[in-house]
Amino acid sequence: MMSSSKTSSGAIDNVQLTAHAHRDLRALVDCADANKNHQDELLEVHFDGTDIRIIDIAVQSAVVFNIRAEPSDGTSKGSSRTSAGGIRSSAQGGKTTRSGSGKGQGGGKGSGRGNGDPPTVGKILQSPNKTNFDLPDMALGARELCCYFPHQSQWADYMIRLVRNGWKPKDIAKAQLFHRGELNKVNLTRRHNALRHQIIVAGRDRYSDDNWTPTRWQETAHADSQPYNAAPPNGNFIDLYDVTNWRPPRGQSTGGHVTFEQIRQGVDIARQPTGEDAGVFTRTVQWVFANHSAAWRRAHRIDEVPSIAAAQNILPTNEAQNTATWDRMAVDRLQNNVPDPTS
Repeated sequence: MMSSSKTSSGAIDNVQLTAHAHRDLRALVDCADANKNHQDELLEVHFDGTDIRIIDIAVQSAVVFNIRAEPSDGTSKGSSRTSAGGIRSSAQGGKTTRSGSGKGQGGGKGSGRGNGDPPTVGKILQSPNKTNFDLPDMALGARELCCYFPHQSQWADYMIRLVRNGWKPKDIAKAQLFHRGELNKVNLTRRHNALRHQIIVAGRDRYSDDNWTPTRWQETAHADSQPYNAAPPNGNFIDLYDVTNWRPPRGQSTGGHVTFEQIRQGVDIARQPTGEDAGVFTRTVQWVFANHSAAWRRAHRIDEVPSIAAAQNILPTNEAQNTATWDRMAVDRLQNNVPDPTS
């Protein structure tokens, strides 16, 4: 987690982050210099040619460095100032959390790496569908969440639902990376660590408890920690998996829906959900790509999925429609069919 050091000057390398290589400040600055903007699951970096602003998403604090011309040894120095408070928002409309003084994140940029990027920075789960974009108002399967919406794992509802139904953070990490063709030992370790952090942040936000941990939550048999075992009161199993009422972290606003063209950017097309894991969302997106031009897909957004599915008679899978175990069966299939990477 980012230090809130109040050092007013000195080499930027002296400001401490966690020890992981992908949190190295010099690498992040280099990445910002190359890309102008960068976001991974923990940090945002913005560079306007003069100031580099590094934002720790989890704690909503920022450090800003003013970059000035330096001698030819290539070591950039500058003054540092810290600021507490929210991440600035460019959201227009969308969903808003119940309370909080922070502001939502800005819209996501496209995928891809600049030629000068450090090899372990900004490399995984690149997608225009960032944390601050809405989910469609419909049921989504666990594998669909991991495939198309990896960054929404910062939302408490996402993590709570999967964990209560048998998914461990490592399973979520593996599925997210698998669906994007990025599953290897280094990436799995990195993403697993990020998700372990995310679930703690999400749980403490959800339950307003700074001492909350997933272990204690499950050991005390909290009602939210119990796996689904029956249909909801209305008798419709499919409603167990509906994400319509999910909200982003406290204090953040959402910025609407991504386009159909954007939703598959970064996804390994050959590794999209299949069989029972391919819910209405997956099959509707596939239908759209098979039947509409790129121009149409750029002009239409994923909030249209329910109406398109209804028009094309794309129906829920058997597990989604008739069981409380769709998520649990999904993680079983993941564990049986996707081995842990060996390299």
